[in-house]
Amino acid sequence: KPSGSFIQQYKISSREEEVINYLINGLSNKEIGEKMFISLSTVKTHVHNIYEKTHTGSRFKLIKLLNSSSY
Repeated sequence: KPSGSFIQQYKISSREEEVINYLINGLSNKEIGEKMFISLSTVKTHVHNIYEKTHTGSRFKLIKLLNSSSY
């Protein structure tokens, strides 16, 4: 789970935080959509926004950033 300081630093919304939690647990976009009861398109939008805010472009880079932020 991302730390509070990570959430604040990157201005992550509560829905984006939920998506991040699923991403770090290895769920696919489709699985995240099913868990959150949102469309695949909405999941992709959240993931894109997360990548934009954190200046990462992949799940690997996002997880690496989270680990370096002591999540």
